[in-house]
Amino acid sequence: MGSAQAATAGNGSGSYYDTGCRLFVEQRVDVTAEAVNIGQCIGAVRTIMMTGPYLPERLRFCPPNGASTWQGAKVVLKYMDDHPGQIDQDLLR
Repeated sequence: MGSAQAATAGNGSGSYYDTGCRLFVEQRVDVTAEAVNIGQCIGAVRTIMMTGPYLPERLRFCPPNGASTWQGAKVVLKYMDDHPGQIDQDLLR
């Protein structure tokens, strides 16, 4: 997804985090701007993983013991790939 398309999707959407999460999972970064995108992905995924056990019951989940942020990012990307109609919804809601 191009950065212009991600920017129009708005902060917090799956589209906003898509590029950074893909770069993180693929473990590649070429320029500083990509490092910022990766950092945003890592922060969002880590937040989701840390707060999962404390969410309202209908959203609650517990990541497996020892699950890494990288593994969490893979799960987020799989969900976004499997649910493209939801990609512009807020990732953290």
